[in-house]
Amino acid sequence: MEISDKEIIKKIFENRAEVIEGHDPWRYGSDLAELTDKVEIDWIMKNLPIDSSRLMLDVGCGTGRHVLELANHKKSLMILGCDFIEKNIDFANSEKLRMGITNASFFCSSATDFAENSPVSKFDIITAIGLIQYLTTENELLEFTKNCARLMGDEAVLLLKHPLSFNETFVLDYHREEMDTRYISSYYNMNDLMGIFDDYFELLSSDRAFTEKNMGDVLQHIERDERAVQMWLLFSKKRKTV
Repeated sequence: MEISDKEIIKKIFENRAEVIEGHDPWRYGSDLAELTDKVEIDWIMKNLPIDSSRLMLDVGCGTGRHVLELANHKKSLMILGCDFIEKNIDFANSEKLRMGITNASFFCSSATDFAENSPVSKFDIITAIGLIQYLTTENELLEFTKNCARLMGDEAVLLLKHPLSFNETFVLDYHREEMDTRYISSYYNMNDLMGIFDDYFELLSSDRAFTEKNMGDVLQHIERDERAVQMWLLFSKKRKTV
């Protein structure tokens, strides 16, 4: 029986969770991961309506790095994180207790069913940072958009960070040496993304996530594939027409 990408990707992340002992080094190694996290959190603080929002959800939160840092910065904002790996949620909860953070919580759910498992019915902000490349089928991506739309109020925003392809959408499938694991992801182009997102969302803005200004000489170690570039994509929910 053939194993689906979804099953393979879950196994990859389960194996990854087994070796996490502190700051998650998955994407770029420990040193660069800390730097990229800082750059990402700074961008979110400056560009999202954090001050006027009460409830935020981070889908695919991993070990809760962004949730906990943002909650620590903004005590008036309640932030939830969800991830499909139970061990990641356990780790995030232990970090939450260690840091003494009270305005964050976590629940286990996948990117295609989190709306039905969320303890909150509406959010002001939903983020998915480095998530949608692991939704490798059109159906998975569509279910993700439906879940987001279901949990968003009329004035809510959705923020994605994604390695956007310059040309055709392409799939990476190779062995990651530094993590000693298989790696599978889809680098979508804008046309293919909007073909799915357009039913529910309007694109408000796009911005390059990593630049020479915020990354300096290490940018070349972050943007490893010349066919794509890490982008912030900010969406609003489309209003229903009568």
